[in-house]
Amino acid sequence: MPPRAGFGMAEGISLGFRIAFVATVLLAVGWAVGNLRQVPADSRAVVERFGQIVRVRDAGLMLAWPIPVERITLVPAWDRQIALKMVVPTNSGPSQETDFEVHQPDDLVSLRRQPDAWNGEYFLTGDDSVVQFEATLYYRVTDPAAYVLERDHVEQALQRLYRASAVAIAAGHDLDDFLVARPEEANLSAGADAASRREALRGEMVMAINRRLAALRQSGASLGVQATRIDIVALLPPLAKQAFDDVLTAGQIADQTVAAARTDAAHTVQQAQRAHDRTLAEAAATAEEDTRQAEADTADIDDLHAELTPANRDSLLEQYYRERISAILRKIGHVTTVDMRGGQPIIIPGPGQ
Repeated sequence: MPPRAGFGMAEGISLGFRIAFVATVLLAVGWAVGNLRQVPADSRAVVERFGQIVRVRDAGLMLAWPIPVERITLVPAWDRQIALKMVVPTNSGPSQETDFEVHQPDDLVSLRRQPDAWNGEYFLTGDDSVVQFEATLYYRVTDPAAYVLERDHVEQALQRLYRASAVAIAAGHDLDDFLVARPEEANLSAGADAASRREALRGEMVMAINRRLAALRQSGASLGVQATRIDIVALLPPLAKQAFDDVLTAGQIADQTVAAARTDAAHTVQQAQRAHDRTLAEAAATAEEDTRQAEADTADIDDLHAELTPANRDSLLEQYYRERISAILRKIGHVTTVDMRGGQPIIIPGPGQ
């Protein structure tokens, strides 16, 4: 009976060792293949061995030593663009800037604090104006190893590089290069040119950021990224925007007034032109009628001149005189004849005497 009990205990111990061995083998196999990863198509894998980067793998299936020997970090692929909203630092203190308001006619100057003057989102332009940017930067990872080492500082560094580049570019351009703030000074035919200038400014901003990234890379502090595109919306500060809106409204009202005045002037010119044409037509018609009447009245005289000869001059004049004087005498009621060859003076009373 005791030998059987010992035999059963030995079998149990042997079975337990077998189970433990199989479990250990399974755990070892699981641990060995535990770092088998599928790298997505839009990513790349950076393998770190005891904190040191040993290799970079593209999309596909890859196997690395189990953790903690090797660690796999996925980073965006080269052709994947990452969007980063440019964040403006909050106001860090009170502003001593003031806004001057002159009230006519007493020339009273009032000062009031400008609450948003201490704002890092405002940039000074080359013509001493102030512009506000809302920007989104797009970048891609060019060096996965450097990106993994600096991944906790990439976004903060890009924010600083953007602000430094924006300060330099804003100082080198006028306000109208960023937005249409003074349409009265803009060339009406330069709309396409203004759009191309703003597109060039975005490209200039990207190049400025990449130059600073290249300087960091040369100094041994590469971020492993490259800026590809930036979307910028230029705005005016609230106080300045209100002032520009007022000026724009006044300019539009002035343009409307000038247009209305030009319309009235054109209408007046048209009326004057019509009156001028009508007067000329009436004068021409009257002149033509008077000419015809004069020609009709002088037709007999023209006929007389055509008939006159030295031989018949006296007889024709006497004949015409008799024909005309008889018609004249028939129209009057009383005739006083005077012998002009007599020497007696005669007083002929006038009308009403």
